[in-house]
Amino acid sequence: GVYTVLCRGCRGSIFRRLPNKGDNAEAKRVIRARFKSNLGPHRESVKRINHRHEEFLASLALMFWSTEGLDVSTEVVSASEYYKEMIMRELHNYYR
Repeated sequence: GVYTVLCRGCRGSIFRRLPNKGDNAEAKRVIRARFKSNLGPHRESVKRINHRHEEFLASLALMFWSTEGLDVSTEVVSASEYYKEMIMRELHNYYR
């Protein structure tokens, strides 16, 4: 399957419903399709906002850790909440 380590003691399959868990080409196809369908409509908004470098990186990190609506384990949800809070705290400190 496709596995990643998100944090110490937090291991699991992100692609639970991947049709063929051992097929790297299929994993790439699924990721590309989701990336295009999720980001495509928002490209103009991103250009219009014209983020600073730090803001853009924070936005990317927040998008990466957004697990709402995804079929992921409770460990991944917990890590997601932790890292999103940490990112927002750092962004807040950046603007203080």
